[in-house]
Amino acid sequence: MGQGSSAGGRSLSLHRHSTRLWLVALGVICLAETVTHTGARNAFLESSRPLYSQFSGLNLLPADGYVSWIGHVPVLQDAESFVKQTAFFLGQQGPQDTGFLDRRAAYSYFAALLVPWFRWDGGAYAAFVAVNLAFWWAAAAAMYWLVRRRTGDTTLAVVASFFVAVGNGLIFMVGMPQSYVPAYASLVLLLALAEWLNVWRPPHRLGPWLLLGWGAGVSSTIYFTHIAVVVFWWVYGLRRVPWRYLLVATAVAFGIGALWELSGHHLSGLKFGAENSGLVSEAVGRWIRQARGSWALLIAFMRSSDAAGTALGAFPAAWWAFVAVGLVVSRRDDREWALAGIMSGLVPMVAMLGLLSLPRVAYFMYPAVYFLAAQGTVWLARATGRRLAQLRLPRSVARVSGIAVTVAAMALLASIGNADLLGDQHWNAQFHYALGIGR
Repeated sequence: MGQGSSAGGRSLSLHRHSTRLWLVALGVICLAETVTHTGARNAFLESSRPLYSQFSGLNLLPADGYVSWIGHVPVLQDAESFVKQTAFFLGQQGPQDTGFLDRRAAYSYFAALLVPWFRWDGGAYAAFVAVNLAFWWAAAAAMYWLVRRRTGDTTLAVVASFFVAVGNGLIFMVGMPQSYVPAYASLVLLLALAEWLNVWRPPHRLGPWLLLGWGAGVSSTIYFTHIAVVVFWWVYGLRRVPWRYLLVATAVAFGIGALWELSGHHLSGLKFGAENSGLVSEAVGRWIRQARGSWALLIAFMRSSDAAGTALGAFPAAWWAFVAVGLVVSRRDDREWALAGIMSGLVPMVAMLGLLSLPRVAYFMYPAVYFLAAQGTVWLARATGRRLAQLRLPRSVARVSGIAVTVAAMALLASIGNADLLGDQHWNAQFHYALGIGR
């Protein structure tokens, strides 16, 4: 009895040690990706140059953004809004120059907490990048925990979390002072929180859903992550959770965003301009107007919206090939979870197609895409090992071959986000503007 207990304790201790090592490794990977994609090497900035405007399909558009500066670091001009908000939170200026991105002010608040710790070049750019890096690492770690919790498969969790740490969309955004990385990370964190609270299985309670609603509401002050989360709740949860809990959580999520706008405007004097948020209403309005017209016009409008090109801009074809394998080999519940995750990015993507093709919105599918791609990778590796074992090759050969398949797949998919380091920017341009199949 004592020996068994001792062996079990050593096994648990070894597992915890391995987990810590992998979490450290994820942090190192995220740090390396960040260091190699900051400043002028930032993919968002680079792909905004006139050189790549051909991908936009708009002949009058010389570039998607205009360069500005934070200290000595070039950034897109939109980033200035977050710099002004950060100065506001630090008490260095009033609210008169804010407005454009006030609904995403939580990002600036996080940066304001770090600015005093970064003394070089004013500290602002480094603080924003540090916020991005911290959220990215948290997302990779949460993905590891989430996949292991759902499947009990450590190898699968390692591969899925690695995909987050080398995700092309996260690499694209990490060096830019904009709230996309925390927004993407918040999605995985909220999905992990739902698993931790065990909300998908009975007994169902109101308390966990109030907490989830609060978390989604906070994410709405970073970007519209709450919309993706709410779509996931309803698609995956409607047959599993009493609808009244979903409704309460949805109301709380949207209510917190509205409360922030009211309090930020009336108590702090922030402007909450509609230049950016108005685009969503305009895009949805176009869909509504088309739906009220003839079916022929609606179909023509849908064909011109280039949904496939937008999805392929967010995740190039190699990702979808592994996703297809993963979709076939996954368990039914995992498949339904992943399809709900795809819908959580697909719905806002299609809504915005009424105005713009935005792969950065489609990228909200990434937890599901990376989960399924990991499923496909691990299944192919194990199938290779089994096949070689059937050929009566030495067990070590079969095992090494399976590992080689896994490593090769991981390297292939990681290369997409890092091709720019070798001077190839076309993946970044496609992520920025979409693939443009229908153009």
